[in-house]
Amino acid sequence: MIGFAAAPLTLACYLIEGRGNRDFPALRGLLLEDPALFGELLEKVTSLTIEYLRAQHEAGADVVQVFDSWAGTLSARDWRQHVQPHLSALASQLAEDGIPTILFANGAAHLSPLYLSLPSTANQFCWRTDLAAMRDLTGAVSEGGKVLQGNLDPAALLAGPEATVTATKAILERVPAHGHIFNLGHGIDKETPLESVAALVETVHSESDAQA
Repeated sequence: MIGFAAAPLTLACYLIEGRGNRDFPALRGLLLEDPALFGELLEKVTSLTIEYLRAQHEAGADVVQVFDSWAGTLSARDWRQHVQPHLSALASQLAEDGIPTILFANGAAHLSPLYLSLPSTANQFCWRTDLAAMRDLTGAVSEGGKVLQGNLDPAALLAGPEATVTATKAILERVPAHGHIFNLGHGIDKETPLESVAALVETVHSESDAQA
């Protein structure tokens, strides 16, 4: 069973903006205007998120996933200075508590190496990130590298079962099975044909059996 919560930055995006927004200008404006206040907000949100995920783990979640849906909102420089310390504190505390944790960064290919450096059990990346390159970067799991999760483009399923199978196999061929949790690169579209979902599951299972 997988528990989940939004990452501190993603929660701050909604708290500051008051609604969903592709670029979150109010958040970026606050960071420039009052970085100390921005930091206080992220510190408080981080503390509450740790408590929330601890409660989920105590209630039976085997692993928790932290969704940073708006990870790519900031530049690498701003993210490293103003966000990384809080996300690192969250991941470090969960690791200290013995809670396996998956960090998911969406739309943040420019932050991928930074996310891999965080003390999580696994990392998931959206379909914009080359997962095979991340495996090369972090190394094999047997050598201490990270478990990776992802990252099929959800649009592949909209193209039908045949396209889904082709796209799924392309990822499985490029990413070693050991230390890889296959998943979509983000959420599933509500218009997705069930036949495509079935084709995806069947392909992953058959390819895994072939490699066993």
